[in-house]
Amino acid sequence: MKYTPLFLDKLRKKDEKAYQKLYDDFFPSLVAFANKYVYDDSLSEDIVQEVLITLWQNSTKINIHTSIKSYLYSAVRNSAINYLEKKTVEEKRKEGYLFSGYIYNSEDKEFAFSQDVYYHLHNAIKHLPKKSREVIIMSLNEMSLSEIQEELNVSINTVKTNKRRAYAMLREKLKKIFLISIILLFGIMH
Repeated sequence: MKYTPLFLDKLRKKDEKAYQKLYDDFFPSLVAFANKYVYDDSLSEDIVQEVLITLWQNSTKINIHTSIKSYLYSAVRNSAINYLEKKTVEEKRKEGYLFSGYIYNSEDKEFAFSQDVYYHLHNAIKHLPKKSREVIIMSLNEMSLSEIQEELNVSINTVKTNKRRAYAMLREKLKKIFLISIILLFGIMH
């Protein structure tokens, strides 16, 4: 089914059949997409259901500037990343170490190192410009340049440029953090 502006009007008017069609068409693929971030089938289903429920609840205010497919995938990706960020912060509190002060109470320095890198990587990605962020996340999810081009409806050169810029910005933002983390991992600093 084509998701035209007429279809969006049906959603805005709370047309249950239109919503059910959208749910049936996208739920399985959105769950698989969310699972690339959270690696948990049940949690992926919860994330997608939350996105679709929010869409339904706010359907009268829908203002989608891209395709409905892009909108849903972006919403699921953002929800999954938000979940991971909250989970990482909670785990850090439980583990008893802080990134900003590099205080580690965990005996497993490799675990702390991987969590530190993961946290800073996701934080750096979150602060990239929108198009670069979208391209890098899709790339990290093993989407090809042509798939990204199609999803974002931009030229292949735009995808390449945004990917190159994103990697350059990430390298710059993460350079110091990785160096400090490696020093801590190998116990050079006390």
